[in-house]
Amino acid sequence: MKRADQEVVVVDTLRNLGILGQDECDNSAIAQAVAPWVAGARATGKTWFGLHHTRKAGGDHGAAISGGHALMGAVDVAIEIGHDNNPKRRLVKGHARIVQIKELLYEQDDDGGLRALGDPSGVTVVEVRARLLQSLGSDWLKTSEILDRLDEPRPSDELLRQALQIEAKGGRIERDPPFSEGRVRGKTLRWRAVLES
Repeated sequence: MKRADQEVVVVDTLRNLGILGQDECDNSAIAQAVAPWVAGARATGKTWFGLHHTRKAGGDHGAAISGGHALMGAVDVAIEIGHDNNPKRRLVKGHARIVQIKELLYEQDDDGGLRALGDPSGVTVVEVRARLLQSLGSDWLKTSEILDRLDEPRPSDELLRQALQIEAKGGRIERDPPFSEGRVRGKTLRWRAVLES
């Protein structure tokens, strides 16, 4: 790593290359194994990524990182990539000693590329409900047309469906056929804002 011309070095993975040793829960051994990589990157002005896996049980604030806590303590920033409610999306979380790192949502587009969507709070039910009310007017729109009107980050179909049902049940929007008819099968649902009398 020190002799290479590249400015970014990716070790994929710390376990498979034997860097962590036999026991990845041994904090002393982890610190001794990782410290030379971190020091070497700093001394040569390089960016070092040491890829590792998560625990099956997951966890918050870096607890999802498998093995001893010394791995997280040895690096400047730990980045976790997790699943979202949409199978094409991933959520990136960062954990650092000093700075607060904002979460980032990204997705795979239809061409197989990746694109950043931004703050994941834009696709919570509460946020989708607020954005939904802003996008509806007096014209009837199909669910797919409403989705097209929403800016990025776009919610999943299921999240939009939940938001529509909550707002219709609360009387802020109307559905055709009427929401009072309950679940309807085989009909295209259309929605609009409740018209002022």
